[in-house]
Amino acid sequence: MMRWLFVLLLAATPALAEPLFEARQLTPAGEYTFGIEGPAVDANGDLYVANFQRPGTVGKLRAGAARSDLFAILPEGSTGVSTRVGPDRRLYLADYRRHNIFVFAQGDPTPRVYFRSDAFNQPNDMTFTRDGTLYASDPLFRRRSGQVWRIAPGGASGAPMQVARKLTTTNGNRSQPRREDALRCRIRHE
Repeated sequence: MMRWLFVLLLAATPALAEPLFEARQLTPAGEYTFGIEGPAVDANGDLYVANFQRPGTVGKLRAGAARSDLFAILPEGSTGVSTRVGPDRRLYLADYRRHNIFVFAQGDPTPRVYFRSDAFNQPNDMTFTRDGTLYASDPLFRRRSGQVWRIAPGGASGAPMQVARKLTTTNGNRSQPRREDALRCRIRHE
């Protein structure tokens, strides 16, 4: 018995020595702007990234491809900063300049306004809970402040969440897939 355990451990040792993750460049240099943002992957393994070749665009890197293609052009003045694939498998994009959350039907490059508010500072990172509720961090970098928005499924209504303490620079968020009430956001408190 000990002899077989030793053989199994010996056989597993090389696999343990290999790195778990190794970063590598997927696309040619310069394919995306300096403002590259918001990667999201759909169920087919295709990668969507904001600001392909110029601001206000979305690039799509098909699974296994070495070059991206233009997926979508945003309305004039809009610039994407975050993309997410929602539980409904549609692509969502936060437009920080024009205060929109756009949605794209599967395979359709036409951006449609999902939610918009003049009260946004600059919608940034997004996450969803299983029921389709969207949470968007909304930093105001120049004032080191911010808020987190809760947007109802379907985008019909949304508002900043009320918190007991003043938030500073809300940026980045993730929901806990196993708990509807768990939301993590990278926030500094004053």
